Parts: sequence; C-alpha cells; structure tokens
Amino acid sequence: MRRLLHILVFTLSLSSLGKGAGAAPSLMESRATFESANQTYLRGDFAVARDIYLELLEQWPNDAVLYYNLGNTQMQLDEPGWAVWCYEMALLLRPGWREATHNLRLAQPTDPAPANFLDRAIHWARDDVAPWRWSWLAVLMWALTLSAASGALLIERPALSRGLWRLTGFSALLMVVALASLMVQRGERQTSPPSIVVEGDTQVRSGPGEEAGSIMGSLPAGTRVWQVSAPLATGWVKVQMGDGPVGFVDQAALRELKL
Repeated sequence: MRRLLHILVFTLSLSSLGKGAGAAPSLMESRATFESANQTYLRGDFAVARDIYLELLEQWPNDAVLYYNLGNTQMQLDEPGWAVWCYEMALLLRPGWREATHNLRLAQPTDPAPANFLDRAIHWARDDVAPWRWSWLAVLMWALTLSAASGALLIERPALSRGLWRLTGFSALLMVVALASLMVQRGERQTSPPSIVVEGDTQVRSGPGEEAGSIMGSLPAGTRVWQVSAPLATGWVKVQMGDGPVGFVDQAALRELKL
C-alpha cells in the first residue's frame, strides 16, 4: 500500500500574478510566515498550519507549493475532499508534479471498476487523459498520416507501399480517436471548469433543494463533477457526474478547479 508523501516543500515560489517590485517587504514577511507554517505542521499542529497556509493563499493564490503543502495538511486532518482540490490546483499550476500526482491518487475516492473493456476504455479516455495530450496525439497522427500516404504514393515497391498504406490507415484511426476524445472532454467541460466535492457524502437530488425531488445517491469527498447550470437561488447547482448522471447538489460542497 502506498503512503502519503507528506514531506513538505520548504521553498516557496510565490509566483502569483499582480505582485510588483514594491511587494518586497510583503515577500519577506510571507516567507517567514511560510516557514512558520511548515514548522507548525512538523510539530503536528495541523489545524493551525492549515490556517496559516490559507492566509498565505489569500496573498499568493497562484502558488503551487502552498496548495501542495495545504493538501498534505488537509490529509492529516482527514479531509480528503479538500486535499484532492488542493493537489489538483497544485497540478494546474505545475503540471506533472510527481509528488502531487502521487498524493492525489491516494486522496481520491476509489471508483468501482467499469463492467467491461469498452466502458473502461471510455472512462480512461474521458477522465484519465489530459485534453492537451489528446491534442498533441491528434497533431502527431495527422502528420504521420500525411507522411505515410505521401510515401505510399511515391514508392514503387508494392510491399513497402502496402505497409505504408496500412500505417496511413492506423495513424488516421488514432487521429480520429484522439479528436473524438477531445470533443467529448470539451463538450463535458464547456459550461464551467470541473469542480471537486469537498464535503463527504454529499447528497445528490433530482431537484434543487434539501427536500426537492428524490435522493439519487451521494458523492464521496474528492469526486470530480461538472456544473451544467448556474447556481440557483436555493444555493443548489445542477451537475454532471463522471459516469453521466445529472443531478443537483449543494454548491457549498463544491470547489471549482480554476485559477
């Protein structure tokens, strides 16, 4: 069983936008406060450390290190939903960060495995592959398709020509798959960025309110959903879950993944 990588990052990048050269005293104060938060975490005062990190994030809202350390603190406080949101925000700011990716996988709820291979493949293509990867794959397969087709037309050797035509068909198929996956992902995300359920066992109802409609189920903390409507006066919002169903949840239980 993998363990949480809860070793803190002690170098604060403080990379938020809008800070000019005149912010030097504030920068020095923030670094001192950051060191204080780290030492508080190491002493086991996780609630106090969380409050200090949150205070720093109000000043430096685009700093990946702050989100990562805050996520570790939330895990120690047994708040996996908030931890998932923090790690996801850290990865938005620093894509591919190994430690954040590791801890995110530990904090995320375990979904039941899809019933068959096709469902598993669709789930993987839609949820586990970043859109930019599909974009690059589509571009690469487009270039390979053109190159292979050109070579097949120019080369006179039948055996080699047939091989190039097969490569053309294969790369064209991969290009179509990449474009289709990208369109599905963008279609699901066109109304708003994804949100993370930060409160455990968040109720999903068929109507917008605590007594509206019927209970459709509940979402564990850390679940990713997409808002498909603006929040209503009741404070509830219509969302789509990863596997397709649409229902209403209390907006207070969600945090958007956006900078």
